[in-house]
Amino acid sequence: HVLPLATAWALGASRWSQAQRETFANDRSVELLAVDRASNQAKGDSGPGEPGEGWMPPARGYWCSYDARFTTILAKYRLPVVAADKTAMTFVLRTCS
Repeated sequence: HVLPLATAWALGASRWSQAQRETFANDRSVELLAVDRASNQAKGDSGPGEPGEGWMPPARGYWCSYDARFTTILAKYRLPVVAADKTAMTFVLRTCS
């Protein structure tokens, strides 16, 4: 999950119906992304603005697409952007062409 399920829950998914949560959790169009086990474990429930350095894909070449996808998910599911994520993503997106 690009946007961790625990994060979605904290941002408002806890108020969704079971059907809405299942749709989100299984959304192949933006939310699910195939990665190797080590990358998935390293990410855990972290997002770009987690305390400390946050989590970004290990290969910098994917940062722009990751941030764009993360933002798309927040918008699609009408979830708020927390200040720490906004700060981290704004920094990255300024470098994108």
